[in-house]
Amino acid sequence: MEVVQEKLGRREQKKIKARNEILDAAVIQFSEKGFMYTAVADIMNEAGMGLGTFYNYFTSKEDVLLNLLNRFTGT
Repeated sequence: MEVVQEKLGRREQKKIKARNEILDAAVIQFSEKGFMYTAVADIMNEAGMGLGTFYNYFTSKEDVLLNLLNRFTGT
């Protein structure tokens, strides 16, 4: 992965990092509160980012869950 990131520009690396930070924050919030009781705002507060930033990377909380499933299954 590092070799691929070296070929990406700084802007693309920053996008990948932010997206991963949102996914990591979602794991924490889903674990603590459960999927149904976690709001997008909770995820973004955990990630330390503004709420509007969420929609640059994901369309919904369900989209985050699908991306996490893909991350864990390697697809």
